[in-house]
Amino acid sequence: MFLPFMVMVVFVEVWFADWYYARYDNQFPVMNPYAKLCIYYYLFVFYRYFKDRSWGLGLKWLIIAFAILTMTYNFFFHDQTQIDYMSYNLGYLILFPLMFRYLYEVIYKRPYYNVFHDPYLYFIFGLMLFYTSGFPILGFINILITDNPYYTIYTQLLNLGNIFLSLAYLGAVLCSKTMKPSTILS
Repeated sequence: MFLPFMVMVVFVEVWFADWYYARYDNQFPVMNPYAKLCIYYYLFVFYRYFKDRSWGLGLKWLIIAFAILTMTYNFFFHDQTQIDYMSYNLGYLILFPLMFRYLYEVIYKRPYYNVFHDPYLYFIFGLMLFYTSGFPILGFINILITDNPYYTIYTQLLNLGNIFLSLAYLGAVLCSKTMKPSTILS
């Protein structure tokens, strides 16, 4: 499911967000729900892998509760003229343990498994690089700076972090085409 997701990402980030910004001079009403949708997708990807575990049902309900709470926050309590970094950070608090657990299982528990043919490896490293390169900047913008004339420069730096994420999507799509059936996630 990486390819349809990547097509949606390209559509929203390249065309729709820019169109919305040109029309309404603000892209946050589009980008905030879109960013949440991305987090939901990331969580869904790892839920598919971990759903048969003893704690899979708990993970399912955690993801559903997270989705309901973040969308409620977005539409009823959040200022739509700012980036909603809080929901993204909470999503990554759930996502990081899942990513590390997956890496542990494919690196240490699968003997003679070539992780470089695993699309999730590229996906995970892209997510980690994007988050660690972009979201400290968002926290800096939203918390520490109240009146900032350089806000657009910071958001451009954040968009540079999207390069890591886009490369992760591309790596996952390309690698999933060469993945052997015995290594596909259950």
